Amino acid sequence: MAASEADHELQGFPAHTLRPTSLGTALPFKLVTECLHALDADFPHWSVPMRLATLRAICLCSKSWSALGRCFLYSQVGVSLQPIVVHAPRTPRSLRLLATLLARRSLASLIVNLTLRIEGARAVDLLAVTSLFDDLSGLSYLEVSFGDHEVRHLSSKLGLLQHANRLMLQGPVTPSLARALFSLERIDKLRIRGPFPDEVCLKPAFTLRQLILERETSLKSFHVLTSYAMFRLQHLALTASDSQEPPSLSWFLCLRTLIILQPYRGSKHAQRSRKVDSDKLAAFVAAVLGSARRLPLLDVIAFRNPDQLGNANWPDMRRSSAQIFGVLPYSLGYLSLSTAATSLDLRHVDDLLIDKATRTPALARISMDKTAKALVPRPDDEYERRAAAKGVEIVWTSNAALSAA
Repeated sequence: MAASEADHELQGFPAHTLRPTSLGTALPFKLVTECLHALDADFPHWSVPMRLATLRAICLCSKSWSALGRCFLYSQVGVSLQPIVVHAPRTPRSLRLLATLLARRSLASLIVNLTLRIEGARAVDLLAVTSLFDDLSGLSYLEVSFGDHEVRHLSSKLGLLQHANRLMLQGPVTPSLARALFSLERIDKLRIRGPFPDEVCLKPAFTLRQLILERETSLKSFHVLTSYAMFRLQHLALTASDSQEPPSLSWFLCLRTLIILQPYRGSKHAQRSRKVDSDKLAAFVAAVLGSARRLPLLDVIAFRNPDQLGNANWPDMRRSSAQIFGVLPYSLGYLSLSTAATSLDLRHVDDLLIDKATRTPALARISMDKTAKALVPRPDDEYERRAAAKGVEIVWTSNAALSAA
């Protein structure tokens, strides 16, 4: 052993390690690069400011790290091809980004999260952006907003995204788009904000862990989407309906979270002019909750609004309140009523806390929209103390939208 190595080892460092410098122990450049690559892969949900700060730090270190910097720069990409109301004097940023990706297709393989806004886009732009689907080998999450005219382009290319495991579709799902969707084997989180067809005869290749249905969905469509999810589905959000049959959730033994959404009928909805039948809506809610009553892991039930409805109140369900509160799951720990609290008879919350026939032993927290304070059967501070005596916390909230869930 050389003298210098012996001195190094006497100071407490093995001879084969790198000597510390004034700035710390020097690591091989390749090792540092691999560590940063691993960080980028393991934390795909980093916020944009954090990702940009990391990118800046990397770029300040060395020009030779430019390849790693591109991983951070292109990992989260948003492209909007929707018509521009006020035309800018220069090329829009999305079109410049699209041109860069088309010219250097290897950059598309770095994209992990992709958001596309293609509703109303020109045909030439649609062909260009969907041609990139062949190169999105690293894609994990896709969010795409589209209309009736863009479905054909999307259907022909969606099946290429075999590496994606999270998908959000904002638009009308046609049978051809559903078939392309069902070919994606790795999807475990699916969110659909649009009508889903009943005519799909195929079964999906995926097994879902999370499913969010932001529009009223037929019983047949629900069964198809959850064909292989009975023993894996953990989080479910479905839209209450006064025209569709309620699904039975008794088979989803791993279900932990259930969100029930108020129905939204926008300008394109087939029944937009028909008022919601509150009695049928309440019957739907009670049937869904009743079917889930004996699920062993169901801990959270929440009433929410789709983002388009904001904090809008639910239809009046007071006549069915006893039925709804009387079938809550035995394993329930957290009940979030949000703005549905203003449409329910809150006197039945007392029964939920006191009556042994309806009491849920694990219940620890109930949240309600703050506008419901005026509807509680006694002063809200007494109401909270009465609940606290039974081990239940009452929380007043102000946001009922699904995005706040």
